[in-house]
Amino acid sequence: MPSKSTKAQASTLGASETATREESPVPEANASKVAIDTNTLQAFRGIVKEVIKEENDSLREEIIRAVPPINTTLEEYGGKLRDHDQGLTELDTRLVAMEANYQELKDRYEKLQRKTDDLENRARRYNLRVLGVPEGLEQDSPTRFMAALLQEVFGGGLEKPPTLDRAHRAPAPKPPQGGRPRPFIVCFHYYREKELIQSLAREK
Repeated sequence: MPSKSTKAQASTLGASETATREESPVPEANASKVAIDTNTLQAFRGIVKEVIKEENDSLREEIIRAVPPINTTLEEYGGKLRDHDQGLTELDTRLVAMEANYQELKDRYEKLQRKTDDLENRARRYNLRVLGVPEGLEQDSPTRFMAALLQEVFGGGLEKPPTLDRAHRAPAPKPPQGGRPRPFIVCFHYYREKELIQSLAREK
C-alpha cells in the first residue's frame, strides 16, 4: 500500500503537469503574433521600396528633361565666350598694330621736330635785331625801308643796299606816343651781309 508521502508526490506531479498544459497555449499565441508582425513589416518594406522606386524614376525623368536645356545654355555661353575670345584676339592684334604705327609716327615726328629746330636755328642765324627805329617810319614797306636805312647808316662799308628776305617789328603791342619803339627783326638773304653789318656796327 502506498505511503502518504508517495501519494503527495504523485499529487504534486499531477498538478504540475496540469499547470504546464494550461500554460502551453501562450507561446503559440506569441509566435502567431510575431508571424503577423513579420508579414506586415515585409509588406511595409515592399510599399516603401515601390514608393522610393517611383520617386527615383520621377526624379530621373526630371533630371533627363532638365539636362538638354542646360546643355543648350552651356553651348550658348560657350559660343559667346568663343566670340569674346575672338574679339579680344582681334583687339590685341589691332592694338599691336596701333602701337607700331604710333611708334613710327613718333619717330617721324621727332625727326621732323629736329629738322624744324635746325631750320629755325639756321633762320635765326640770318636774323638781326635793330633797336631805336622810331615807330611809323617804315610805313607800308618795312623791308625796303630797313634795306635803305642800313645802307644809309653804314654807307661807307656797303656798296649797295643789303638783300633782305623780310623785315618786321617785334610782335608786341604798339607803344604809346613817346614810348620806347619796338625793335625791328631783319632777316638777311646772305649771311655774310649780316656779319658785315654787325662788324660795321661794332666799329661805330
